[in-house]
Amino acid sequence: NGVLDLIDLANVDMNTFKVGEIAGANGRAAYDYIAKSVELTMNGTADAVATTPINKEALKLGGVDFIGHTEIYGALTSLYLCVVYTAVSSYLSVSAYFSSRATSH
Repeated sequence: NGVLDLIDLANVDMNTFKVGEIAGANGRAAYDYIAKSVELTMNGTADAVATTPINKEALKLGGVDFIGHTEIYGALTSLYLCVVYTAVSSYLSVSAYFSSRATSH
């Protein structure tokens, strides 16, 4: 308890990284981290995913064909219905991600 695991995919060159600069490498890295979080959650290693805002322009420059988290989650999990709920107050912003997958037996 009280431990937060951080994962370094070693996919960002800190020698060329510039804070505040929109770059394709950063968009690709953002996608890679989202994909890794989905993998870890789907295989039971992680219990949940929390994300921060991502830059849609950087995603596009990085060759990522999705416009945001919701579409990425949907594609990586084969979900047919994705709903995002966001509540914002002056103290806290909370987003809940609900999904449903159609299955056949």
